[in-house]
Parts: sequence; C-alpha cells; structure tokens
Amino acid sequence: MLRISDTEAESRRMGHVGMFYTITAPSRFHPVISENSGRNSKYDGSTPRDAQAYLQKVWARTRAALARENLGIYGIRVVEPHHDGTPHWHLLIWMKREDTKRINQIMQSHAEADTSEELYDRRGRKTTARFKVERINYTKGTAAGYVAKYISKNINGEQFTREGVANDDKDRYGHELTSIAPRIESWAAVWGSRQFQCGGLPSVTVWREVRRLNEKHIEELAAWEAATRPERRVADRLHQIRKAANAGQWDQFLRLMGGPNLPRKQRPIKPWTMPRVDLQQAEFSHATGEVREGVEAKGRHGESKLGTFGIVVSDGRGNEHEYLTHFYKWEVRSKAQRHQGVSGGGEAASPWTRVTNCTQGPDIQPREPSPDEKKAQRERLEEWKRSEIYRAEAEDAYREAQEAREAARKLFAPSKPTQQEEYFPPELC
Repeated sequence: MLRISDTEAESRRMGHVGMFYTITAPSRFHPVISENSGRNSKYDGSTPRDAQAYLQKVWARTRAALARENLGIYGIRVVEPHHDGTPHWHLLIWMKREDTKRINQIMQSHAEADTSEELYDRRGRKTTARFKVERINYTKGTAAGYVAKYISKNINGEQFTREGVANDDKDRYGHELTSIAPRIESWAAVWGSRQFQCGGLPSVTVWREVRRLNEKHIEELAAWEAATRPERRVADRLHQIRKAANAGQWDQFLRLMGGPNLPRKQRPIKPWTMPRVDLQQAEFSHATGEVREGVEAKGRHGESKLGTFGIVVSDGRGNEHEYLTHFYKWEVRSKAQRHQGVSGGGEAASPWTRVTNCTQGPDIQPREPSPDEKKAQRERLEEWKRSEIYRAEAEDAYREAQEAREAARKLFAPSKPTQQEEYFPPELC
C-alpha cells in the first residue's frame, strides 16, 4: 500500500494519469456460468493454472507491443479468483496523458483477440466481459482507494474502505472479506499464482536491503566504508537513497532510483548476490549418489544456491561499490542444542526435510548482544584498526589500486606514430 500510494504521488507530480483495468480469460476456461451457476458447455477442462498461463501470454504480447511503440507504463497487478476459481487480473497502471488512448487500444486488442465472437450478446452488442477500463477519478478517490479492496481481501480481509463507497466490506458475491481471504490464499498456493506483482518500478529487494542500513547499524556501515574506501560520489548517492528509504518515502526513493520504467541494469543500486557457502554439508549425498567437492551450497537438484548479501551502488559513471547489509548470520537451533552449545547440521541432520525434526520446536528468537558484548566488539574493532596488520593491508590495497590505475592508463593510452622507413626496390639500387 505504501508503494501504491507514493507511486501515485510521484505520478501526479510528473503529470501522469492512472487507469484501472480488469482482464478476464475466455469462456473456455470457466467451468461454471456465473448467472445461473450451471455448467458451461464451452469449458474445455482447463485448470486455474492454465488460465493464469493464458493471461500471462496475453500480458507478454501486450508488453511487447507497447515496447515496440515506446509506450511506458508502470504500476501493480493483482490476481484473484472468480466464483469458479478461474483467475482474473486487476491492473493499476500509470502512463503519460498523451499515450492513454493508444495504450487502451493495444491492451484491449490483445485481451479480446482470442474467440472475440463470444463477446457479443444476442442483440449483437459488444460486452465488457473480457476487458474493462476505468480512468481514476481523483474526485471520487485515490488510486490506492481503487485497488485497496482487491489487495486487502487477498491478504487478510482487513479491507481499506474505498473512499466514497458505502458497504464496501463484501466482495461481488456478498461474502465477507475476512472470511474469503484464507480461501484466496489457499487457492493461490495450490495453483501457484503470484497474487501481486509490480512493473516499471525499482526493485523492492533493494528497498528492503537499503532499509537494513538503519541507525542500529550506523557503526557497522562506517566501519565498512573505512575498510573498503568507496568513491565519494558512490557513498553520497547511497546515503541519500538510504535516508529516503529509512524515512519510508517511496516516492523519493523512486525518484532517486531513476524514476519509473528505467531498466534494472541502469538503476543506481542493484542487489549483491553471491553463491552461498555450507561448511557442514556431507561429502556424499545419499539422495543423488554425488560426491560433493568444495564448500559451495547446492540445492536438491545440484544447482548453486544464490544469496543476497548486500547491494551494489553505482555513481552512473562506471564506478561501482559493494555494501554489506547482512551483518549477522542466524541459525535455527532446538532448545537442547542451545543449552548444550551445539550448532545445527552435521551427520545428525536429516537430508529429506527442510525443517527441524525437534519435537520441542525451534528457537528462532534473535538474541541482542548485551551492552558489554557490544562494547567489547567495538574495542576489538578499534584495536584491529590501530594494528600494523590493518595499516599494512590498507597500504597494500592503496598501492594495488594505484598500480591498477597506472596499468589501465598505459593500456588505453594512444600509441605514438612510428616513423616508417624509406623503402627502395632492389632493381633501383
């Protein structure tokens, strides 16, 4: 809801307009007719997963057509089920005012391309059963108010009443929102439907990772910058974005991240991902018969497990720097292991499950270090920074950087023109 509300504020600042769309799958995906609850004769046995895949293809074609005409859109998509479990999409999208008519035409043409003959009633009038569009009227409510009902009933039913609309605590079938929310969550889990997805906006992973660098970790951040020495422009950009993120200002964060519809690779901050390390994994897998080598963590199918360890900040001029945001590593231990001082894993760990088998339940409560422990940690850090080892490593890193810059300068320096020797043919000598 914060992203929707602040994105709306930024869109209105830029003079963009908001549109609310509803896209529905063709009749063959619906087993039941909503008017009389009878069986649909056109139903071909498709599952909600098939209907979701169809809507994804429609959206892929729509995005490709918009990209070909350089028409930018950004917003959020919500997926929810019909009365018969068939999914349909609600889209809250912002765009330039002059592009509205063309974007509506493209979206409608792709949404109604499949079996378009069924969109006409007996009198030959075209219906809006497949595609509906409504321009957001800010005199009736905000964009957040338009989509709040659809978001809340897909989470917990604690709905945010749409502004200016009475009795908005029920769905279109008269069911209480608090009673249908668990059913919608189960439906999405069974059929693998992603309920919410944003498009054209900065990565929410970056938002969450930047917010890890709050006031509690200001000392760790300062120590990291002292040890890694980022470029001044890189550090200034991070602190500016970090200030907006920790203040909960998504609109400022969106603006500092380059605005809407900017490609991910051109954003100033990207997630810093690396393969995970598992020092306690068995050398031999009884499940696959594979002999494991190295310390890189592997998944159940032998793939490398990637983890987000921080962020990569760029100043827009080719300079990048990594920032660590995960300062602690948490372990799930049973109470017996915690009392005995034994870490989890090892030969006793079961390879067939991803959860603990302890009947007493895991203890996942984070432990805050005591003031004495924090003081001791800071003293050890300052002692290490005053040591000769730290000074030598810092000097070596600085010297290596200087040598690398000098080598790069020599490598890309323009070559001097050579004086070509005069050539005389033998017959003229």
